[in-house]
Amino acid sequence: NQSIHAFEDKITVTKRIPDTALPTWLRLNTLASANYRRTAARIVSSGGDFDMRQDVMFGNGHLVPNTSFFTQYNNPVNGAGALATRRSDSVFDEMGVGVMVDIDIARNTNIVLGGRFDKSNAEAQERPDFIETTGSNASPGVQCALPVLDPRCAAVWLTADDTDQGASWSASLSHQLPWFGLRPYATFAKSSLTLDAANNLLTPSVINAPGGHIGQAELKEVGIKSSMFRNKLQFTAAGYEQSRTDVSQASDPTAGAEVSSTLYRGIEADVKWSPMRDLYLSVFGIWQKGEYTVAASSTIDITARQAGFQDVRDLTGRVIYPAEAFLYGGRAQVVLPAAVAAQYMDRTGIPSTQLGLTSTYTIGKGFGLLANGQRFNSHWGDRLQTIRVPSVMLWNAGVTWDKDQWHVKLNGFNVTDERYFRARISDTGLGVISAMPTARWELTLKVDF
Repeated sequence: NQSIHAFEDKITVTKRIPDTALPTWLRLNTLASANYRRTAARIVSSGGDFDMRQDVMFGNGHLVPNTSFFTQYNNPVNGAGALATRRSDSVFDEMGVGVMVDIDIARNTNIVLGGRFDKSNAEAQERPDFIETTGSNASPGVQCALPVLDPRCAAVWLTADDTDQGASWSASLSHQLPWFGLRPYATFAKSSLTLDAANNLLTPSVINAPGGHIGQAELKEVGIKSSMFRNKLQFTAAGYEQSRTDVSQASDPTAGAEVSSTLYRGIEADVKWSPMRDLYLSVFGIWQKGEYTVAASSTIDITARQAGFQDVRDLTGRVIYPAEAFLYGGRAQVVLPAAVAAQYMDRTGIPSTQLGLTSTYTIGKGFGLLANGQRFNSHWGDRLQTIRVPSVMLWNAGVTWDKDQWHVKLNGFNVTDERYFRARISDTGLGVISAMPTARWELTLKVDF
C-alpha cells in the first residue's frame, strides 16, 4: 500500500549575448535555473507470510482457498488473515541552482560547460505495526500501531533526520569536420543524485549512512557523429565509461539498503536511414561490461543446491527428492561476506550485447507499418553466476491508421512467441528470474478533440 506525493517548481532563465558585444568568431548563450522539490512517501507492507501468493501449479490459474494467502486489504486480522506489519515514511526537500554556458567558436567548434549545486533535507522513519512472536500468524503477537507503544516495538523503531549536499559539473567539446558531416565529440561529467528508491522512498539506513543520502555518478564519453545526404543518413558511435557510487534502497520495500557502486565500460553505435520520405530504418548495438567497485557484504538468495545439498535418488538413479527441497521454500537468504563478494565482482542481470532494428513504412491513405527486433545475448542472472539466462531474438510488429482526429493502432508483441526470461536487476534481495509474456496483441483507438 503506497502513497506517493511530489511538488516541484522550477524557474529557468536564458540569455543570448548579443553578437554586437562579441568578436565575429564567437557566439555565446547562457542559462540559469533554480528548482525546489518536496517528495513525501508512505508504504504499508506485510512481511512474513502476510502476502497474496498463488501457486500457479494448481487452481487452473484461479485463486482457490488451499493455494492462496490473504492480504492486509481483504482480511486484516490476526490469526486468520494478514496484518500490516511495517510502515515506512519519508519526506525530503531538494533545492538546487545551476548555470550553463553554450559557446560557438568559429562556427565549427562548440563547447558546453555547466555547474550545479544541490542541497537536501530528509526525514524518515520505519516502525512495525505488528510483530510476530513465534513465526506463525496464528500466534499472539505484539500490536505496534498507534496509540499502542509496547517497549518491544520501540526497540525496532528507526528514525533519521539529516541534511546532505552535492555538486555537479559537465564539459563537452565537439568540432565539425569538413568531410561527410563528421563531428567528433568528448563529454566529461559528474552528477549528484538523491538515493531514493524506485518508489521515491528514503530509508533511515540510507539517510544515516556515512556518505549521506546524496550519491554521485561520473561519465566519460568519446564519440563521433555524422549527418549526410541532407540528414537522410545519420550515424553515431561512442565509447563510454560511467560509474555510480552510492548506498541506496532496493525497489522492494521489504529489502534493506544496498551498496551499488558500479563501473560500466562499453561501446554503442546506431545508424538511422531514411532513403525516401515514407521509409525509415534504424539499427543500434550496445556492447558493455559492468563490475562492482566495492566488494561489500550483502544479503543474497541461494538454493539448497548452491549450499552443497545433493539430490536424493533411488537405485535406478531417478530423483525422488531434489536438492532444492532441503530449504524451506527452496531458497534461503544469507549474508554474502565481503571476502566472497570480491570473487564475484561482475555486474550480472544485464545482457552485455544488445542489438536492435526498427523500421516504419507509410503505405498511403493513412496506413503505416512498424517492425521492431531486439536481440539479447546469454548472460548470468545472479551474483554467484549459477543461473544462465538464454539468448533471445524478439520481434514486434504494428499497423497504424490515421485520418483526421482518428488514430487506430494494432500492436503485436513477441509475435514469434519466443520463450524468454529476464533477470531482476538488483544487488541484493531475491535473485528472481521472471518468465516474460508470450505473444500478445494490443488494439488502441484514440480520438483528438
